[in-house]
Amino acid sequence: MRFLQPHSLKQIAEIINCEYVGNFDFPVFGMNEIHVVTPGDIVFVDHPKYYDKALESKATIILINTIHLVILFLQTKMYGDGCLA
Repeated sequence: MRFLQPHSLKQIAEIINCEYVGNFDFPVFGMNEIHVVTPGDIVFVDHPKYYDKALESKATIILINTIHLVILFLQTKMYGDGCLA
C-alpha cells in the first residue's frame, strides 16, 4: 500500500511508538506484505523465521517486532551505510 504522501521515518516511529537510529527524515513511501513490497516500503516481521526473507525483499525499511523490542531497520543493500533506522 502506497501512502498518499511520503512520511519520514521519525513520523512512522512516533505513530507506532518505537525507537529508531538513523536519518530521521528518511522518506517512507508505503508498507506492504513481504512478498509484494517495493523499494521505499516498510515490511513487518514478527518471527525470526521471516528475518532472512525480509532482508532479501525489496523493502527498504524492516519493522521487527519481538516481545521486548520494536525497531525500524533501514536495509543496507540500497543505501550501504549499515545503519539502523
